[in-house]
Amino acid sequence: MTLSEKVMRRLGLGILILLMGGVWAFSPTGKEGRVLFWDVGMAEPLSLSEMGAKLEKNEAIRFRGMLNLWLRLTGGDRHIQVGPFSWTGKEWLWEIADKLVAYRPFEREVKLIPGRYLSQVKEDLCISVYGTENSMGCIEGGLDPWWDENIPLIGETYMVDLLDGMGLIGHRGVRAILQPIRTASDQILEDLLGVVPTQEEKERLFSLAALVEAEAAIDSERARIAGVLTNRLEKEMFLQVDASALFCWMEEGNPRPYPVLRRHLESDCPSNSYLHPGLPPVSIVLPSRMSIEAAGFPEDHDYYYYVVDGEGPNHLFSHTYKEHLENIALSRARTSP
Repeated sequence: MTLSEKVMRRLGLGILILLMGGVWAFSPTGKEGRVLFWDVGMAEPLSLSEMGAKLEKNEAIRFRGMLNLWLRLTGGDRHIQVGPFSWTGKEWLWEIADKLVAYRPFEREVKLIPGRYLSQVKEDLCISVYGTENSMGCIEGGLDPWWDENIPLIGETYMVDLLDGMGLIGHRGVRAILQPIRTASDQILEDLLGVVPTQEEKERLFSLAALVEAEAAIDSERARIAGVLTNRLEKEMFLQVDASALFCWMEEGNPRPYPVLRRHLESDCPSNSYLHPGLPPVSIVLPSRMSIEAAGFPEDHDYYYYVVDGEGPNHLFSHTYKEHLENIALSRARTSP
């Protein structure tokens, strides 16, 4: 065999090895998995090289250098998305690359619990986004500068995209998740009412629904309680809802009292319906769907008073103040040992 033949054979063998190696580098790994390139609390997502290293380590690809090269040659390196990434193990390298540049939502469940006071709702938001361990900075200072006390939200479980197609919550703060929650809440409101209320109508509805949420212990009484409050508003009577006074008491930094005494009802703030006429200017608690519906469609009756039945959790309703006093006496008698 001549020298030239030996050179050609070695060259051909090298080309074959390169081709086989290339096919191997591009081939599916047979391993499925899921990784995160960014999470709340991270100031920046992983770089392209860090992403490649993580994918290689988790056996999504065989050789990160080939992935980086492919992305740079195709221009994909300028369009990498940072949402959660999963694979089946059947993808070729170019399919992995295509997945990397496709938008992937970063969904997180945000639970806003009906009946929670505003300060508690702030905590719920922070914990939902940052997790219990990383939420203290948000709770202590991250919300107060922009928190709108009259924010019209329905107590519900929402699925929120933390990327939202625009940027990272880590860059924009927990405030950014309020917009998709507001949008979802507004849609629920429209579905319940069948119309789109004006801003003034919405504020009134949420304020009334919040009182219903705080007062009603059983669902069947929500519309009836809403009817009582509506009747009192029409007669320009003070609403005298304990929950509104307790809201003021707790806004002063006091814990929720039990039992409720007269002094707990004397904290003066605009939401105390014992001291100020009309509806509270803010939603004192987060209303549920049922309370929103009750406020939108209150029961038509001529009750003006109610008191918790001593045997609870239902209420005793009355048409006159005399009947109301009788019901109070009956309730106290039922609670006496």
